[in-house]
Amino acid sequence: VVPAEVKVTYRDSGSFHIDYPATGGVTSTQPQAYTNTGGWRTATFSLPDALWNDSLAGGNDLRLAATGPADLEARFVRVVRLTRPRAIFLDGFESGTSGFWSL
Repeated sequence: VVPAEVKVTYRDSGSFHIDYPATGGVTSTQPQAYTNTGGWRTATFSLPDALWNDSLAGGNDLRLAATGPADLEARFVRVVRLTRPRAIFLDGFESGTSGFWSL
C-alpha cells in the first residue's frame, strides 16, 4: 500500500471519478462535480489505500471515469506519493557520512 494524491486538471463540463486497486478490491473516489464554467480546473483526489500493482484492465493502476453525459477532457494528471520509499541500502553516502562532500 502506497498512499498518494492524484491531481487532475480537467475541462469543467461534466463529472468524473477515479477507480484504483485497493486492499479491499477496486475502489472509486467520490465524483468530482463540475460547475460547467468551461474553464480548466484542478481537482485533488486522495488514494490512501492504493496498491499500485497493475491489476486494473490493461495492467493499469488507475482509471479516470466520466460519470455524466459529457466526455472527460483532462489536460494533466499528476500522482504524488505521500510517503518516502525505504532505503534499500545505506553505505554512508546516502546518510552524508562518507566524507565525499567534506572539505
